[in-house]
Amino acid sequence: MPSITSYLRRGLGWHLPKVVCFELFTSLVMAFISWQLFAACQRPSA
Repeated sequence: MPSITSYLRRGLGWHLPKVVCFELFTSLVMAFISWQLFAACQRPSA
């Protein structure tokens, strides 16, 4: 798939701090979303 290869090529052109910050940001967002889903499931909604 050309989109993924171009994305990887563009990503490898980045500086390392940008990649690390992006990884940390995405992991924090995913953790926040999963925590929100967990809290919503724990909430009694009978």
